Amino acid sequence: MDKEHLLQVLELDDKNVVGFYRQLLSPILGTKMKGLEPDLAANLTSYVCTFLMMRGRNLDLARSADVDAAVDFLVDFIFRGLGIERGFRNRKQ
Repeated sequence: MDKEHLLQVLELDDKNVVGFYRQLLSPILGTKMKGLEPDLAANLTSYVCTFLMMRGRNLDLARSADVDAAVDFLVDFIFRGLGIERGFRNRKQ
């Protein structure tokens, strides 16, 4: 990919992917974060959400219950990192 098209793709990623998390997190985090922190939180959240796709190959996720447990762990991980109380969990016991 040439430099011009790469920059366009990166701009779209920032606008659509990271921008989605900026918009989603801003009312939740409010004024809790300052400076670069909101952008760092949005970027890290979008990155962590790709974990299973990028690194899940070395995990034993053969059953859907295993995938559900892994996703639940990642959501808890993100919430703890953002200092957010998760509250309601849609977890099958």
